[in-house]
Amino acid sequence: MEQEDNKKFVYTYSSAEEKRAEQLYKTYQLSDDRFESAEKIDKRIVTKGKLSAVLICVVGVILIIVAIICITDLSETWFWPGLLIGISGLVNIVSGVFVGQLTIKLKRRLNASDVLNKLSK
Repeated sequence: MEQEDNKKFVYTYSSAEEKRAEQLYKTYQLSDDRFESAEKIDKRIVTKGKLSAVLICVVGVILIIVAIICITDLSETWFWPGLLIGISGLVNIVSGVFVGQLTIKLKRRLNASDVLNKLSK
């Protein structure tokens, strides 16, 4: 009976997983036994941030395609509007990357207390 009480489960990670674990420990202040739950929650947060960035960038690419059509195929009256549409498409693509990173950062801050509450139960 005493031997069974002294048994402990020891986690081992590769170097890449250990860096990821340390990052999650710092983000959510976790103990070892809560690592897998936090990993799932963090993956959902990152997926939402990446999805928002991709959607914004896709809209930017569509705007650039419309701009190219306006500049090349249509009459000269569409050159300047096409140029403005193209610039707005470029701005949209660049902002998509920053919006994705900001979304991930804010979601992690907002969900940190919820993660800790769920994991402590």
